[in-house]
Amino acid sequence: MTRVTIKVAIEAGHGGNNSTPGKRDPDGTYEWNYNDTMVRAFIEELRKYDNVEIRRFDDATGQTD
Repeated sequence: MTRVTIKVAIEAGHGGNNSTPGKRDPDGTYEWNYNDTMVRAFIEELRKYDNVEIRRFDDATGQTD
């Protein structure tokens, strides 16, 4: 049986604190701050599978936009 490798590309959107001013929710939370939590949880779940390659395309520190 041939084993298939699944490739997943993921990013959390625009940067976190001190990034583009307009990328916030009505309460002032940056888009990236919320999305980063979700991205990290998703990556943690994907790491349970040995046939998944994960590539994160945003700045995982949230310092750049």
